[in-house]
Amino acid sequence: MTCDLFLAGIAQVGFTGSGACLCNECSLGCNDWIMVGIGFLTTAFWAFIVYSLKPNLKIHKPSVEIINSRPVILVPVENCSPYFKATRIHLEVAFINSEFTYHLKTDVNDFAFIPRKKDGDNIRTFKAFQLNEFLTECHPDIQLTDLINSKLEIRVRIHATHPFSGLGKCYEYPLLPKN
Repeated sequence: MTCDLFLAGIAQVGFTGSGACLCNECSLGCNDWIMVGIGFLTTAFWAFIVYSLKPNLKIHKPSVEIINSRPVILVPVENCSPYFKATRIHLEVAFINSEFTYHLKTDVNDFAFIPRKKDGDNIRTFKAFQLNEFLTECHPDIQLTDLINSKLEIRVRIHATHPFSGLGKCYEYPLLPKN
């Protein structure tokens, strides 16, 4: 691209072309480069702001309780954001070993959300209560109590979406052996 074509494009944008030059053929001035720099920084600033609008969740240690004479795995999830709730929650609870992953049904539906920290009630406890249908069809002899009593590792994954930006983030509870 020659310097004349470059200057013609800059003239359409509104640069004056006065002052010091970076190449010997054009007259792009210092003020023009400052304007280009300010434009770049402004764009980068807004991109950073929008990119930072993601949910900020913390998964607490899952526990097992007996509810209605059935074992239930309780997964407390905390929203650490003071300004925005976490929406469109998707939760996966599974027992894993070297060969298989045993997924559980959870009580999460499409409308699940966790309120913001400012509202005070920012911890929601989700429940995993039953083996999924595919697992019960393939392995009808496996029961949830057997998995809980075994030394299998439990994995919890959660995906949430920010209500304003629509950006999501995935979290995973560390793989820990059952006690």
